[in-house]
Amino acid sequence: MMTFVIILLILISIAALISAAYYETPYLKPLVDKWLNKGQGSKVEPPLCDFPTSDDANGQMMRNILQLFNEKQLYLNSSLTTSDVAKELGLHRNQISACCNSQNLRFPQIVNTYRVNYAKRMMRQHPHMKLNIIISESGFANETSFYRTFKTICGMTPAEWRAKKH
Repeated sequence: MMTFVIILLILISIAALISAAYYETPYLKPLVDKWLNKGQGSKVEPPLCDFPTSDDANGQMMRNILQLFNEKQLYLNSSLTTSDVAKELGLHRNQISACCNSQNLRFPQIVNTYRVNYAKRMMRQHPHMKLNIIISESGFANETSFYRTFKTICGMTPAEWRAKKH
């Protein structure tokens, strides 16, 4: 009986620590949410990007790339290369580049669009989360790259975007 009480007290203490960390540290909230929702069939988010594709073989390959990005979130890897994507799809990296070019896209353009959209989603879902955390969680290697890419894709800075209450 005493062992049961000790284990119960330990579990209550752990729950209290997680709860305190959850509310005191904003960047832990998405991590705890993700951990708690694991395996529970949580609501499926729509894809972050939907690039137009052709009906030929390259269009199908591009749809496979986009599906891979939507399902495995490879774009969150700050050092992602065409070789990484090619390996996942069982292709050569030159095929990935050729596929992107045939669809009038560049690989970095696709990756950065996914990253910016992921960052915007995080800013919407976690408005009090610090931007440097969002930047690193979104797969950007540094803040300069994030700000430049965000402004290019959205036509405004992250601060301006947040101010518009997206």
